[in-house]
Amino acid sequence: MSQTGSSIIRNTPHLWLSHYPRPQADQHKYHRGHAVVVGGDNVHSGAARLAAYGALRIGAGLVTVACNREALPVYASSMQAVMTA
Repeated sequence: MSQTGSSIIRNTPHLWLSHYPRPQADQHKYHRGHAVVVGGDNVHSGAARLAAYGALRIGAGLVTVACNREALPVYASSMQAVMTA
């Protein structure tokens, strides 16, 4: 089986980095998007917290975790950069 015309390309940042916008000093956080994560109860909060941190790391300008009232202290105390509702 021959593979004529095919090539192997190493995936490095120079291939895709220019496609991601850089935050500008004059931009508001809403220019970077708002992620809303629906959180579980106070015992099952791990996946929602990971998703919220992931949204922050990829550049969301604002992240909100929506959770029930009983779980609010769990999320609020462990996630200072994330809004809770």
